[in-house]
Amino acid sequence: MCDSEDFTHWVPNFLKQRYGENKSRADAVWRMWALFLKEHELTAPRQITREYANTYIEWRQKPNKSKCKYKCCRNTIILEVKFIRIFLDEAVRRNYTAFNPWLKLNLHRENQKQKPELPRSAMVKILREIRREPSPIKRKFFLTSFLISRYHGCRLSETHLNPLTQVDFGGSKPVISFNAKGGRTHTVFLHPKLIRRFRHMREQGMTETYKPLKSPAKEWFNLLRRSGVKDLHPGACFHSLRVTAATTLARKGINEKRAMDYIGHASTTVHRSYVRLKADDLSICADALA
Repeated sequence: MCDSEDFTHWVPNFLKQRYGENKSRADAVWRMWALFLKEHELTAPRQITREYANTYIEWRQKPNKSKCKYKCCRNTIILEVKFIRIFLDEAVRRNYTAFNPWLKLNLHRENQKQKPELPRSAMVKILREIRREPSPIKRKFFLTSFLISRYHGCRLSETHLNPLTQVDFGGSKPVISFNAKGGRTHTVFLHPKLIRRFRHMREQGMTETYKPLKSPAKEWFNLLRRSGVKDLHPGACFHSLRVTAATTLARKGINEKRAMDYIGHASTTVHRSYVRLKADDLSICADALA
């Protein structure tokens, strides 16, 4: 085996080339995979067999805080397996192994708990808790990511714009471009309530929306818990802002295709899974059939 085939020699650079600045999730998977390889004395793609997929799942389900291996659900593990399959696909492309043994594993996700829509009262609690944050760096992170997702329904990773030139003030209306999943980019008009904030960032010479934190999703989890939002709305997380945006657009009768283009959903199935219309929202249907 050549040293170049060792996972540790090529995976980090591969992730940087494939995902660029949006590689935090892939990096987290790589940390787990690298730990698994080390514990099982595996170094090269040729050593990976199909059986190691089940071994990884069983290994991943056993927390070890001393090694930063925390408890996670089955759906998270399956997502990690999908990333590892991408690593193995790249190994095949590089001729480090003859085939990808983890293809067609037939793994099934558990039914996920629905992330709730956040009402206006929850938004008020979140903003109040953000103002209480003593760290200026964290306060800027919370407020900026909250406002961008509040008005554009984007994912947490998409709120970190670097460089800020992803916001273009050159036309008649400013536009914002988000780096979406799968290397896609989707561009929409910047929400009017964000224009002044982004102009101010530009005037201050900022190059990114905020300084990235080590564990942004965890920071948001803790803030929602401190604010009481998680108690009032079980399952609430930052992604609930995306659910709220999709639901609000549906409730206001925005054409589904336009809503998808605005939020950045490529699949109607996924988009519809975000909409949380209630009985009161559907009364218009009964009125139409009167």
